[in-house]
Amino acid sequence: MNAEELLGSDNQSRLQLLGKDVIPAESIQNSLASDDASLRRDAALAILGRALDTAPAPGNGTLTETLAKTLKSPNIHGGTDVFAAATAAEAAVAALYSIEADAEKMTSDVLLAVVPYTQASQPWTTQAAASVAERLLDRYLPADKEQEFIISDVLQSYLRPIFSKSTSSVTAEGRPALFREPPPEGGFHAQKAGWKEAGLHIVAIFEWAVQTSEPATMKKYWPLYIPVLVTLTEDDDVAIRQRGIDILNAFLTKCPADILRTSGIDSVFQESVFPSLLFLPTLTPEAESVTLLRSAYRTLLTLALADSDPAGKKRRALLDKMLRDGVLAGYFHASQHIRVVEVLMQSVVQIVEALQIYAVKHLQSLLDLFAPVLTDAFALAYAPAVVAAATALNTTILNCWPRMVGTPHAEQVINIVSRCWTNIHDAGNDNISSDLNILTEELKKTMTLLAALWGESDEPLPKERLGEIVQKAPHLKPLFAPFQKGKFAV
Repeated sequence: MNAEELLGSDNQSRLQLLGKDVIPAESIQNSLASDDASLRRDAALAILGRALDTAPAPGNGTLTETLAKTLKSPNIHGGTDVFAAATAAEAAVAALYSIEADAEKMTSDVLLAVVPYTQASQPWTTQAAASVAERLLDRYLPADKEQEFIISDVLQSYLRPIFSKSTSSVTAEGRPALFREPPPEGGFHAQKAGWKEAGLHIVAIFEWAVQTSEPATMKKYWPLYIPVLVTLTEDDDVAIRQRGIDILNAFLTKCPADILRTSGIDSVFQESVFPSLLFLPTLTPEAESVTLLRSAYRTLLTLALADSDPAGKKRRALLDKMLRDGVLAGYFHASQHIRVVEVLMQSVVQIVEALQIYAVKHLQSLLDLFAPVLTDAFALAYAPAVVAAATALNTTILNCWPRMVGTPHAEQVINIVSRCWTNIHDAGNDNISSDLNILTEELKKTMTLLAALWGESDEPLPKERLGEIVQKAPHLKPLFAPFQKGKFAV
């Protein structure tokens, strides 16, 4: 064990500068309890320095408790020196690891204080602190104790009292509510916000619990997770809502599908997440909306696919709703925001693939959705959105092919693709980017699919019509190449 393994570069430099005798042993406890992050940092580094030099640390049991107290409630708010707080926490975690306290001194409260620091993306910790915190938990929470700690100490003793009345969608026991309670005095929003008084690090603790839980644990104790999941996914703060939805997605990937179906919590999750699909500009900033939409569509798709039967009624109903009330409604309200459009088109690909042939009921609506994106010349200014639309079109053709040839849909597709190809041609070779090259290949793929479908059908190919199009617009000839082979020669 050395400083390079436990500390970031800033704390390594500070440790070298301090030396082991700068802070007297009798002053360490007082410095650790200080509100000054720099004093806490130096005190923790002094403990670490002594441990690294194999000098006896004064009162290991007391030090363990004091170091844990410095790690509790790692809230970052206005006026907080984020760097100072994070480096102080890094030093404290490293010191806690270095003293190698006996297992009985490393109580559940101490371990609970360490958990929020395992997530390097949070402002109150660092990459080095996250790595050491994980090693610390691994040391004192072997496999046979880890699940018990999650259930008893994290979910039951710590989180349950905080979230027991934070939502009306489920009971305090975590089961779906048969009837929603009337709003309390002050409204549910005031009550929901109560959990935030304990600090946003609670979200990090719960996320760790979900990520570390085993499927067997979730199967047996699933009601303990539900109030927190629903509360976070319904939060008014977009960042917290998005994070809660991501945690829910992690929960859904582990929780056995039969629990979701038989308990009814799948419907609760659907009602909690679905409103996020309409967090659109201009009420929601575009950047926040894009991030939230990606998470919400991904989680709802995971929820739908929990039913492995493509013909399952609940699966199809959710996927239909995602298309109808999610993608189509979202495009209607935010079609001028091209990055939102990109997310919607990418979501269509996943939803149609999940629906398979059952997507055919939405075929006309989907073609009408793709048309303005693919035919708008100005949309090429952000080509990834147009590429996403072309990919969605091809996915739709692959899954709805029985309704393509011999119907007006085929002619509509040819018209859409031809106009998009013309827009690329008009942009000039000097403006061709890698994204436009990808788009060109997707459009060629569309025509290849149509030609293949016509080849397998008894429907006559409108050769004269295609010949007239190529004659009037020669630049379309490469696009129609699949129709210019063998019996399709025009």
